[in-house]
Amino acid sequence: SPYQSMDGMLCGIQFAREQNWPFLGTCGGFQYTLIEVARNVIGIADADSAENNSGSKNIVIYPVACAVPDRAPEAPKLSGRISEIRLRPGSLLQSFYKQELVEEEFFCNFEINPEFEYCTMEAGLPTVARGPGGEARAIESPSHRFFVATLFQPQLSSTAAKPHPLIVGFMKAATEFAKEKPEATILE
Repeated sequence: SPYQSMDGMLCGIQFAREQNWPFLGTCGGFQYTLIEVARNVIGIADADSAENNSGSKNIVIYPVACAVPDRAPEAPKLSGRISEIRLRPGSLLQSFYKQELVEEEFFCNFEINPEFEYCTMEAGLPTVARGPGGEARAIESPSHRFFVATLFQPQLSSTAAKPHPLIVGFMKAATEFAKEKPEATILE
């Protein structure tokens, strides 16, 4: 794992999911959200990413199948601004953009293994964004106050002058959560 503590990271995702805390996972956060859900909701104990070389037979995250043409030298296979990201009508994600077709910034080499996309559906986290070839690019929990994971990275295109709508939505959800549960936001 590229993270210092994969177990700690997975526990953090699980905590946010189970305790209804606002959560936004991007790129690696999307990938590890899928692993957490596969392990703890679906029950695939050895679900993992090909990036970790764990020897698991249940590789939920695998290398990007089709590299983006004209990407920068040494850039990840899925990098740069990609248009034609289709958002699911009526989804929380789509409500932030107020449109169904968007362009997003990517910088990654791994994506969901399509054979395991059913895991998110079974766990109540439908795919709410798809790439030009139908690839899963975001999931969310409709029953959660804000639980969104995207393979794209909204933070790369967000600026103080023009904040990304997904980041604005996350900040609003976190602010509302802090007002509702101020004791939950205090670390002891």
